[in-house]
Amino acid sequence: MSKSAGGLEIEQRSTLIALEEIRAELSQLPEYELLHQNVVPLTALVTVRGVSREIKGLRAEMLRLPDFDISNLDRLELYALAFVGAQARYDALRESNREPEALKAEAEALRAQLYGDAKTLVRRKIVAPQRIEKLSRRRGYEHVASDLLLLATVFRCHFNAIAGKCATTEQELVRAEALAHSITTVVSRRREPLEAVRDALEVRKRAFTVFMRAYGQVRRAVQYLRFDRGDADRIAPPLTGKRRRPPRKSQKDEALVSTENAAVPAPVEPGAPVEISQRVGLPGSDPFLN
Repeated sequence: MSKSAGGLEIEQRSTLIALEEIRAELSQLPEYELLHQNVVPLTALVTVRGVSREIKGLRAEMLRLPDFDISNLDRLELYALAFVGAQARYDALRESNREPEALKAEAEALRAQLYGDAKTLVRRKIVAPQRIEKLSRRRGYEHVASDLLLLATVFRCHFNAIAGKCATTEQELVRAEALAHSITTVVSRRREPLEAVRDALEVRKRAFTVFMRAYGQVRRAVQYLRFDRGDADRIAPPLTGKRRRPPRKSQKDEALVSTENAAVPAPVEPGAPVEISQRVGLPGSDPFLN
């Protein structure tokens, strides 16, 4: 195993260890407090690690904040690791739950091939049509498994008669029987992985909620402490990628700035001729028209 692969494996183990470490904390969360996940776990972990040193530099100031739980800062990376571990566990279970679908796809393809060969043997009057009339040819797991076993039995019963006259091989019959038994076994236990996936999804939701609550508290503390310097979003950036924009000037403010920047006409000497446009209420103009 390469160094990079080994490092990745160690990192994955550390995330699962972190998840187990906060299990009790996750179980205490009420259902109504759970948040909807809108952050990629690995991105969140990378962000937290990237800003961790600078945020921890404010720890002494955070300790002086009233009602701020410093464990939100001290356990922040642990929560991020647990969040990544919860996602990894969910992905692994969901992937393993796809096994029945893969088996079924292979079984359906093999059933279609054996059925085509069987119909050829029926047309050549080597196999009686009644032998394949019980094939359901339906898509259910049990139906596919039953059809494979029936077709394998038909071919084995007539194997001496069809030797050299059919493309079906012994290996294909062995595979058909193995697929049928595998599908039967997997389907009988299929409910277990489905329930495991649901449980993993629930754990991931709880891990995300714990992490986001802690990060939200840390961000609020940073925003309070760095308000005058205006660099809070750089130190503790929003994980959703939405940064605050400076407030937009209102039309009233823009009109005031426009008036302040307007050029002021030079004063008009008494008796000097002026344009009509200069006479109407402008500074230095004659308020009377001659």
